[in-house]
Amino acid sequence: MELIRGQNISLDSKKPLRIDIGWRSLAADLGLEAYGLAVNENKQLTTIAHFLWEDNTRITDLVTRHSQGKIYELTLPVLTTPYDRFYIVLALPVNSRHNFSQVNNIQVRVNSGQAARINIPACSPETKSLTLLEVYRHKGQWKLRYIGFESPGDLAAVAEQYQFNLPQPLQADDGISLADGAELSPGENLSLSEHFAHCKSLLWQARSVPGLDDIELNVVAVNAESQVKNIKDFIYTANPTLRGEGVMLSKTKGEIHLEQIPNDIAKLELLVTRSPETKRFSSVDYVETRLVSAVTGQPVCKFILETAAKNYNSAILFEIYRHQGEWRVRGMGQGYAEGIKKIGEKYGFAAPKQRSTTAVAQQPTRNRSATPSAQTPTPAAVDDSTPPPLPKHPYLGYGVASMGGVISLLGYASIPMLLLGGGMIAGGALFSWKTHTKTKAAQQEHNERIILNMIKERNYRVTAFELASSHTMTIEEVTVILQYLCAKGAGQVEIDEHGKEIYVFDKMRSDDIQNEANHW
Repeated sequence: MELIRGQNISLDSKKPLRIDIGWRSLAADLGLEAYGLAVNENKQLTTIAHFLWEDNTRITDLVTRHSQGKIYELTLPVLTTPYDRFYIVLALPVNSRHNFSQVNNIQVRVNSGQAARINIPACSPETKSLTLLEVYRHKGQWKLRYIGFESPGDLAAVAEQYQFNLPQPLQADDGISLADGAELSPGENLSLSEHFAHCKSLLWQARSVPGLDDIELNVVAVNAESQVKNIKDFIYTANPTLRGEGVMLSKTKGEIHLEQIPNDIAKLELLVTRSPETKRFSSVDYVETRLVSAVTGQPVCKFILETAAKNYNSAILFEIYRHQGEWRVRGMGQGYAEGIKKIGEKYGFAAPKQRSTTAVAQQPTRNRSATPSAQTPTPAAVDDSTPPPLPKHPYLGYGVASMGGVISLLGYASIPMLLLGGGMIAGGALFSWKTHTKTKAAQQEHNERIILNMIKERNYRVTAFELASSHTMTIEEVTVILQYLCAKGAGQVEIDEHGKEIYVFDKMRSDDIQNEANHW
């Protein structure tokens, strides 16, 4: 049964109630979670113990909240309970810069005597909290109602509505924790000289989610006029070291030694590029980059660029620059569809053609004094099954076939015209069939890559519902892919105590352990 807004169903109080919630986040730092609130008859939360979040996951013998609030389990005694209603609310953190335009495919499954589900494809863009449902008592009978109320208020507004104070960790952040590094937004800068004076040497890393293995790191070193006067000031695989060795690159990591950067260099543009130029970042959700101390491993800053549906081949992520005698870093997030070529035009140099290579450029062998903790392992390779470029004119075949039909009709009395028209119809139909087959195969390959990445992220134990909730694929499409992987010997199906099918991929886990490394 699929519920509509305002609809309620009766619950069997003798059976446990399980509520599974899933959604897809389109932003890496969204911070969306599902919170539980047990309130009295006046819809007030009388004790903070009845607010369920990460650090308070249970109301003893009544409600249990699992990770991120994606699963709630309730017992429903008909007799006395300390509350009359229990709400589940999806909410963004206090003062979040995001809204529900970065959320879609919200799904809920309810199991208690009868199965019910809720589907919310998207919410209005100004929404920051969603009162999803309520479980309540009516004349001794427990019921569940789908509310679906969208509000422009974030988690702080939810607390105000139900008249309680948020726990301290959920309240507004009043500053940057330098112990964890700063998270920069586009245009925001951070003084390295002021906050990280000891960091004379930095490690720079970048990754995409889902992971790609064809990302290259590049650095453009420019003068005070924002121009590159020496082609050797463009650092890439074939020229991995800046003169003076102030910058040294490998494919997966860069070293930046601020005191050795030539005096005529005013700033460093740190960018990522997909190789070759025909590939785009639109196939991944986001690219994350960070700077850490090369000596202590202390985080300095990070930046996240949302890339879903963006036609970028290259993007400038960080800018490290001199300002009144100090070094600063600025978050950028400036993408280019034409890649290195366009960046070369911007900074006044002829960019070399990027080639797709299978070998990783070797990092310069100069020894650096660093503690073992500074040596960041190279990430395990991730299979890049990004869909190949499709034909530029996927409907060309239909057009050719249609023209052939017109020619055949107009020249029905002429054998050459009939032959020409028939040939065009056949050719157009063949072209359309090949295009359709290629498109379908590419989409299937793309979906399989996404499923493989999600399996790894979820510790190799998944359900079809869980994966479908995190993507636009349907449960049926996800199930087909999971069953295909199991048939190939990558995993197996287990049934848990609730009768739910769990897909277990321990063989994939053991294969990945051989190349175990952090995701950077």
